[in-house]
Parts: sequence; C-alpha cells; structure tokens
Amino acid sequence: MADRVRCLLFLTGGLASLDWSQKIADIISRSPGLEGKILEIVQSIYNFSSDGKSRIRREKQAEFYNNRVWTGKLVEAGYPTKDYAGSLSFYGTDFESIKLVSSAISKEIQTLKEGSEDSVALWMVGIDEVKINKVPTDLFRPMAKFMGLIIRNPALTVEQFHKHWSEPHAALFCSKPLVQQKVVNYKQYHSKPEWKEELAKAGLNMSKVEGIVEIYFETLEDLEAIFTSKEHVESMMPDEAIFVHLEESGILVGNEMSESLSSQGPNEPPVAPFAGLDLGSR
Repeated sequence: MADRVRCLLFLTGGLASLDWSQKIADIISRSPGLEGKILEIVQSIYNFSSDGKSRIRREKQAEFYNNRVWTGKLVEAGYPTKDYAGSLSFYGTDFESIKLVSSAISKEIQTLKEGSEDSVALWMVGIDEVKINKVPTDLFRPMAKFMGLIIRNPALTVEQFHKHWSEPHAALFCSKPLVQQKVVNYKQYHSKPEWKEELAKAGLNMSKVEGIVEIYFETLEDLEAIFTSKEHVESMMPDEAIFVHLEESGILVGNEMSESLSSQGPNEPPVAPFAGLDLGSR
C-alpha cells in the first residue's frame, strides 16, 4: 500500500472552531478530479476549561483531553509544552491533490483572517511512518496520547535530522523493554522538504515544525512511567538532543477517545475512512 500524503494545519484564534470538514467537502465537490483522492479528515479543537483540561473535538479520532497536570510532569522532566487552538489533518493519495486542497483552504483563510490579527495558520506536509502498531488508533476505546512537535536541531541538515529520527532514534526507543510493554501505537510524521517548498511558493505559511511524534498508551500512568523513567531521561533524552531543538519544540499530553463518522456501533470494526459517507454531514 502506497504511503498516504498528510497535510497538517495548526490553527489559532477563531480559525480553529470552523467546520473544515465541510469546507473540504465543498472544495471536493467543485473539483471532480479530487473524487476519491482525499481519504481522511481529522480536525482538533482545543477548548480550555477551568479544570485545566482542554477538550478537543475531532472529526475522525474524536475527543482529546490535553491534561496540563500530566503535561506538567513531563515539563519537569525536561519537555517544554506547546499550545494551539486547534489543528486540521487531511490525508490524500498524492501530493498534487493535497496541494490543490491546501491552496483552496489557504485562500479561504486569507479571507477569514481579514481584520483579525490573532488568527494564525501554519502548514505542514509529509508522510506518516508507523513504528509500532499493536492497536489501531481508530478503534472505539480511550487511549493516552503523547504528541511531540519537533523543531530540527540547526546543527543537522534536513536529511540528517530525518534519518537520525527515523532510524537510530526509533530503534533505540523501540528497543526499551518498558516501551515494548506499554506503547500500543507509535508513529512519526515527517515533513517532506520538496513538498514544503512547493506549498511555500504557493503562498502558504509553512510551520517550522519538521516532524511530529504521536505515541499512544493504554493509560496516562503508562505514559508517565516511560517518559519520567530514569532510563528514558538518561538514554533517550540525550539522543533527542542530537536532532531536536528542545527549546523550540513542544509537547501535548492527554487522553483520546476515537469515534467514527458512520452510525456503526461501538463494538463493530472500524470502516474505511469516509466509506459511503457524506463529508459534509457534520
């Protein structure tokens, strides 16, 4: 199966609360060549509440609670946090289809941002690399999630950054007994420099983030057990410092509960993304 192209958009201000699933559906309906080319849409909206948690509404993997208490524990261990109002990911069969949709969304954003200085949109484009996949993340069950937004160490070239992260770092992480015991899903989202350059030339405001790590656990306690363990602090964090600009990067930690856009029951297996569904149904 060919790699799916993933485009991710970080949103701030009022842009995060808009129905981007509907907007993408409208774009597809106006462009017959896009039929079947956009495979999945995931929208996250961060609404901070008084208890220190942020509720995120997602179109595919439904609800994420950014728990600042748990995030704080990792900050104490040396990981900086990062806040966004929301994000949008959409997956396609090829870069040209992603570029067409991205350009249309960018024009929409420019119109919406007129007179609003607090709304910012930052883009990424690349490929997911799945390293551990014991449990698919779209099953109907709660999971704890660690998200790391990675800025490249400027001492490394782009090629050196992606190679070190994808190969020796991933191998080191996956070799740890605690990781083998407690991690249920681990993937890396790698920005593609040539695609990033093309979208930048098209006028999109590209993010400095060059990679995102997404790691899932059964519980937040399992997550904490790994990231605050002596072994992780003494062996993994020094390796992270080789390729990560730690002062500029950031993390989010919380719980996620997945749901489907279809009407299937909670005990039924997940269907293929958007199979037989109206993308504008929400």
